[in-house]
Amino acid sequence: MSIQWRKSTLRVTDLASNIEFFTKHFGFTLLRSSDASADLTILRNGESGPSDPKSADAVDFVLAYDGQVLELELTTESGLHNGNTDPYRGFGHIAVNAGDVYKVCDKLVADGVKFKKLPDEGRMKGLAFAFGPEPEQYWIEIVERNNALVPADWPTFNLSQTMLRVKSVDESVKFYAKLGMKVIAEKHFGPESGDFSLYFLASVSDERLAEAKKAAEGSDDVQFCDSQVVLGTAARTDAQPRHRRQRGPGLRHACHRAENGLFASHFCRRRRRQRRRRSRRRRVRSGRLPSAHSKQKIVCHVCKLYGVIE
Repeated sequence: MSIQWRKSTLRVTDLASNIEFFTKHFGFTLLRSSDASADLTILRNGESGPSDPKSADAVDFVLAYDGQVLELELTTESGLHNGNTDPYRGFGHIAVNAGDVYKVCDKLVADGVKFKKLPDEGRMKGLAFAFGPEPEQYWIEIVERNNALVPADWPTFNLSQTMLRVKSVDESVKFYAKLGMKVIAEKHFGPESGDFSLYFLASVSDERLAEAKKAAEGSDDVQFCDSQVVLGTAARTDAQPRHRRQRGPGLRHACHRAENGLFASHFCRRRRRQRRRRSRRRRVRSGRLPSAHSKQKIVCHVCKLYGVIE
């Protein structure tokens, strides 16, 4: 596989309190930290992170880690939106799986964690939504794990997925397919359950695609727990998703990892050619002549990471 779903980055105004929240309540491990950002994940039993999160070894560990990572980025901008209030309903939430949702939620409540929805509330029983630290209060979905799919010694939680709201499912699926992601399941809910659909995509090889689809069969929520790279997209007819640079977006970006710089260079060159062709067509339609000065250099973070372009 050449490109793999990597991590989601959330902007926060208090980095220390968010690190403490995720490590204390959800079993995250701090992998890398600086004054401006931090990378965390839920390690499986037997795995260990770097001894010093501020060292150069920690950066190398995160780049090489084969799993999903949550990045927290410090910002001084006030009024961040968590993606779940109008008119900024775009980013939805991150999700974790747990062996017993009711049991872990009782403990979280006892520890002072606030909830948007407890597992016995609302139209969809058995899953919960916890709030992250104030003032952003990002949503954290807690879904019951199919314990038959994972070893008995797995930790209490595992980092499962990131959910985004989109207007066009077809266009979104096509886009993520170019990044190597495949649809492993669809879930559709009627008006009695909120009238929405979920499409789950994962960075899985062709050899493991059948395994991923089988793991998703007959489950209330998609659980391909071994990969920890599941992306859920939701489409609602009345939704107005917004991911662009409006004032105070909380979701910073989602990141994919390329295995080698040559593939990253090829992929980004192709994307640049597509953008130039679209730009030229727009100029022709508007009656403007192409200009040599209108070309813009498009820099991809994947290419910069691997030193393909400066």
